[in-house]
Amino acid sequence: MSATVIATISREELKGKLDRGEPVVIVEVLPEPFYRKAHLPGALSIPPDRIDELAPVLLPDKDVEIVVYCANLPCQNSEIAARRLMELGYRNVRDYAEGKQDWIAAGLPVEKGRHVARPTAREEVPVACGLDDAALVARSEEVRRDLFAITEETRELAGGYAYRFPAEIGWAAKLLDFVEAERRCCSFFRFELAFEPNLGPIWLRLTGPEGTKPFIRRTFGPDRSA
Repeated sequence: MSATVIATISREELKGKLDRGEPVVIVEVLPEPFYRKAHLPGALSIPPDRIDELAPVLLPDKDVEIVVYCANLPCQNSEIAARRLMELGYRNVRDYAEGKQDWIAAGLPVEKGRHVARPTAREEVPVACGLDDAALVARSEEVRRDLFAITEETRELAGGYAYRFPAEIGWAAKLLDFVEAERRCCSFFRFELAFEPNLGPIWLRLTGPEGTKPFIRRTFGPDRSA
């Protein structure tokens, strides 16, 4: 059986997409120290040994165009990453095979440090988490296990979801702790807590700008809509 052909993209075509603001997600697949030193504008960092772990978190939309790159033509990370992403179900993956070296040699701009990932390509208000990749994965696992796995009901809202939690003592404090923590790292969220009368259940309404729903689904788990 022949190997899957990986679509490629040239520097000129990629630059044109960025200049026009087209919805494309750029991913550097080198170890993070190389990413922090210099990366293409807006690129996300997914080290080659963490694709299975981080792709579901940082790349929730399997239909969006994804461009992967690594160091240069001899570097095979981008081709390997593109192939693995396709195996994971991503349907529009391209390889900028010439990589970062080609981009810099052409005198094009790069960024340094860590870029805060945006789960959608275009937003007036950034849907972005301030945690680094490892901390975001750990936080997601903790919140899914200790909070959202115990929801009694989920309702879909225009810009997010409403979750019903038990009325037992202690849940108000847990939810307030959650809100306080998320406000510090995910400032785009709007939080509302509603307490039903007669010591009834507690509702958490979690909403935000466009892009908030997929962020919630991938970070806090699949919804159980009523």
